[in-house]
This record gives sequence, structure tokens and C-alpha cells, in this order.
Amino acid sequence: YTGYSVELYIDGKLSAFKAFTGNLLPSTHPLTIGRQDEVETQYSLLGSVDEVKMWDKEISVSQVEKLKDQWVVPVGIDEFKHHARVYPNPAQEVLFIDFTGAARPVQVSLFAVDGMKVKEHRAKSEDAFIRLDLPETLSGIYLLQIVMDNEKVISQKIIIR
Repeated sequence: YTGYSVELYIDGKLSAFKAFTGNLLPSTHPLTIGRQDEVETQYSLLGSVDEVKMWDKEISVSQVEKLKDQWVVPVGIDEFKHHARVYPNPAQEVLFIDFTGAARPVQVSLFAVDGMKVKEHRAKSEDAFIRLDLPETLSGIYLLQIVMDNEKVISQKIIIR
């Protein structure tokens, strides 16, 4: 909701919008997709939805385009330990990643909290260890995202000093 319209983006592209002004009020009803409310059965969604995100402020179109590739469902923190060990955390100049399971990394990405990709590393199939050199200008909280060859995506919060 931008303050003047409600917008729907599919794969980072504007698909539909509805002009609307006023306040969006809290509701006790669940969010429904493809029908008016949880009781309505006349309408149905023909397709599938794999991700829904809502913001309480307007975000730019360029940021929406970046988000389509960034946020996938990460595995839990406990499961992260079974695949990789990331150290040191907090980090300064370099981040080391040891892969402990049978799965190997395909891609390692570092994202800022605004969704911007700040570092990317394409892994080789035999990589069991990655050294990620960090730009000197980085400091703050980042999301480390690792795509594995078994199609799992693991994520961990990283602090850079």
C-alpha cells in the first residue's frame, strides 16, 4: 500500500493495482488470496503462491525487483549447523565457511538489510571451504545466504564490524 494504491507484484513486476486512499485498519480476519474472505467459496485461485510479503511502508520499484531473487525460505538455525560452519561472527575483513555435510555450495551471497546484494561467490562443486573477503566499507548486520547443490537454501545473520 503506497497511500494511494494497493499494488501486486509477481516476480518483481507490477501485475495489478487498485486505487485506494485512507487507512488500512487492523483486522481479526485472516489474509486470503484468490477469494474475498475465509468463508467465500465461489472464487478460487487457479495456480500456486510460493511467497507473500507485506510491508508497512512504501518500497521502491527497484527494491521490489531485487527482492524476487533474495528471499527464499531458509532452513532453521539448527539445520544450518548440519550443513555449514560460519566464522568469525562478528567478522571484520574475512568470513570463513566450512561445509560439514554431503551437500556442497552452489552460490554464497551476502545481503544488506535493505535487500541489496553486496557480495556474491559462485562455488565450485568440490568446495568444502570458502573464504569470503569482505569489502572494507561494510559494517552492520547482513544476511548470508547459501544455495546448496541439493536445492536447500540456508541463511544466517552475520555482523560485520
